[in-house]
Amino acid sequence: MIVVGSLAAACGTLTIAAAPTLSVVILGLVTAGAGTAVLFPALLGIMSRNVKESHRGRATSVITTISYLGFLLGPVYVGLWAEATGLRGAMTAVAALAAALCLLAAPLLRLSGFTGHRSCRRHANGIERH
Repeated sequence: MIVVGSLAAACGTLTIAAAPTLSVVILGLVTAGAGTAVLFPALLGIMSRNVKESHRGRATSVITTISYLGFLLGPVYVGLWAEATGLRGAMTAVAALAAALCLLAAPLLRLSGFTGHRSCRRHANGIERH
């Protein structure tokens, strides 16, 4: 989900950067928004599977704080790039961040031991999920 979401965010933002008309900008914005909308819940889901229950509150607060910092620093990032390269360049710089997440997500998830599904254990009564 993180790879797909970040790829959609990158593609949508590049579409915005290259858009010749308002309707293409709206299409890019919808694509980028759909991509970014899945990232935070997916990160929380991965974190909750890989952290002991006794530490989930702290881990959730760390991820939430980092997300809010991104929310606060995002306009600064866009503004600096827009000043240096124009608004199209700034949107390309945002797409580069999303593309970097897309490229780094799979190797980082493998390093963390995340397989994308929960393991199952068979019991006499059937299958129990962990």
